[in-house]
Amino acid sequence: MALSTGILHAAVEAARKSTYRVKLGAVVFKGKRILSTGWNQIRSSSLKHKNYENSLHAEQSALLGLEWKKLKGCSMLVVKISRAEERLGNACPCEMCRKLMNYIGIKNVFYTNEEGEIVKLKED
Repeated sequence: MALSTGILHAAVEAARKSTYRVKLGAVVFKGKRILSTGWNQIRSSSLKHKNYENSLHAEQSALLGLEWKKLKGCSMLVVKISRAEERLGNACPCEMCRKLMNYIGIKNVFYTNEEGEIVKLKED
């Protein structure tokens, strides 16, 4: 499946919003229609007068605010950009994110590999 340049552009733009050293962006889409974008970020919370910083993965960020029941059959693209934003890097989703996408029913997951190519995640 060839991804539209609009989907790739949206994922790269999302990654640019990250304040992390490692910048990841994700796009949830169906066909050529983009449903949501997200990027890796810090989520701060306070518990019993202690501050905790928790990372929010780009995949999770893209899924926030969407009705998961309506996402069956959708796809996701995850990209990583270098600090200099000159090239794409390995953005293979972690096990936790893969399980979440599987639970929701995301049909196809694409990501950039070490060579900057877009590849499809093999099903477990």
